[in-house]
Amino acid sequence: MKWKLLMLLLSIELVAGDGAWKENLVYKYKIQSYTKANGGAIVFQGDLSIYPQSDVLLIGKINQAKYGITDGQFLSQDDLDLSDVDMPNELSLNKLFAIHLENAVIRSISVDRSMSKKEIKQLSAIISQLQVDTNAQNLLQSKDNHLPVRGSNNAFYKTMEPDATGNCETHYDISILSDYLIDAHPKWIPLPKLKGQGDFIKIEKTRNFNNCKERNDFLAAYKGRQNDFQSNSNSDEINAQRNTHERSAEQRTSGINSRILSPATRVVISGNLQSYVIQSSATFGKNGDSDDYLEVTLESVQEVQNRPIVSQERLINVGNLAKVFDVEYRDWDRLRPSNETQSNGLQNLQGAEPRCPKAENAEERWSGCYTGFVSGEARCRQSFSMEWEHIEGDMCGFLGLGVKSKCRRSFPGCIDTTCWTPSCSEYPNVPVRCGGSSDCSPGWYRSRCCPSSYQ
Repeated sequence: MKWKLLMLLLSIELVAGDGAWKENLVYKYKIQSYTKANGGAIVFQGDLSIYPQSDVLLIGKINQAKYGITDGQFLSQDDLDLSDVDMPNELSLNKLFAIHLENAVIRSISVDRSMSKKEIKQLSAIISQLQVDTNAQNLLQSKDNHLPVRGSNNAFYKTMEPDATGNCETHYDISILSDYLIDAHPKWIPLPKLKGQGDFIKIEKTRNFNNCKERNDFLAAYKGRQNDFQSNSNSDEINAQRNTHERSAEQRTSGINSRILSPATRVVISGNLQSYVIQSSATFGKNGDSDDYLEVTLESVQEVQNRPIVSQERLINVGNLAKVFDVEYRDWDRLRPSNETQSNGLQNLQGAEPRCPKAENAEERWSGCYTGFVSGEARCRQSFSMEWEHIEGDMCGFLGLGVKSKCRRSFPGCIDTTCWTPSCSEYPNVPVRCGGSSDCSPGWYRSRCCPSSYQ
């Protein structure tokens, strides 16, 4: 057993070719994710297997992809463990896909022709965790660049890199992990024996949404905080580690914090910048009141026993990670619970909605991200006020498992009643009822009350 492990380590270290992937091996990762918002959370987990076919082609498959809704109180990034969480819902992501590489960088993906646009988006978000440009193949010229060189595992540079958020300027900050951080975060390096003669290296990526060739609205609303992953770390240790660079961290990152950034990504690799193993990759984003987190963590690297057989006729190339098909999914409200439990009187009250004039050229905004079965009108009311009405729904969160609404301010000056007083007669300044919301306990209803000018 020890001899086989030694041979595996030698094969990972000595096989020719740059990048993270070696032929005749299979890399198995655990995927975990959550979208936490409005007092609840949607959690996801699955298994990812990568089978390198050559220097330019990887075959992958996701198994056991499932999700569920929780209260979100127990969720923590550094020790996230969803193995005991009830996830009754399955995602149909268990189809073979291909990742096309060029100089170890992901250039495009091919997916099964039967996959929906939403599934392609979810797949691209997961694959984006493996997009690592340690040799600056997508380099953007900058006086701040400190490029990677052989024999050194510290660097800082800018690239134009495609991932699920778009093809945008990306800042790489690469440094050797200190012993303190290794001990403090064992989950970052699940298989330390794969280090070989190299180092444990941390790669922090932040993206500048002010400079994009392509922009993907799937995750466009995020503003990142590049130090989210280090908020609980020893700041002196981090500063000492970063002083090994030619420029200080403060100098290198000047001007970045004031920009709009994508979610922050932390990748930990073992080896060197030319030949390595991706031990873990995690992305954190904050969008208003919602938090998103997605990680892939290495579980094993083994010799291939049964190589998957891919039918090229089943696959279609959908472009780079920023160009995958736009999502067209607008029927979220069909998932919400029925209001049939309401009393007949309240049903009649909803059905007798007056014909109130709506504002012309009204302002439109997207609501926050919701993780439960909340109706469209409730999402708009809770995010803004009863002045706003629901127009359409869309997905949100890293894997698109949350839901948001496009809201229109159609009823300026109107307010909502409490759930137990649906009549506007108690509000003399806004006596006209213009619809309402079922955002109440079963059997209750609230009304939108408007000024007399709405009559």
